[in-house]
Amino acid sequence: SATDGDQDAILGMIYTAHALGFPADFVDMTVRSVIAFASADLGFPDLYRVLPGGEKVFVPKMGSMWGGLTPEFGSYRTTQQPWCYSPGYFAPAHYRTMRDFLVRHWTKEFDDYLPAHLDGRGTDLKEMIEAFDSAVTTGYNILYYSS
Repeated sequence: SATDGDQDAILGMIYTAHALGFPADFVDMTVRSVIAFASADLGFPDLYRVLPGGEKVFVPKMGSMWGGLTPEFGSYRTTQQPWCYSPGYFAPAHYRTMRDFLVRHWTKEFDDYLPAHLDGRGTDLKEMIEAFDSAVTTGYNILYYSS
């Protein structure tokens, strides 16, 4: 998968849910897709950095097949352009739309869909919202400081 394609597909699902009047089965499928995106493309819940101030920083990792900023040499080297990130992976409006969809349509039953932390602790909607907020802020900062 590729982050830009994943986020576009989910945005389309959210728009479709709205056009259909938010039927429960379609909302359920869309929530599952947003959670899968957060896990595969943002690394939720455990693939993040911690800034000196204690904030968690989630960085879009270019889909489940790529892994993010990959170096030219070493075990994680890339066959693509090294250290290169497409600006399309930083889609703040997409991330905000996904976040807002979850907030508006979340029910307790969806808690079972959330991935656990690596140590087995459960996660919750609040943590996922923080991950989406972090991805927005991180994206703006990476684009700002790399230009």
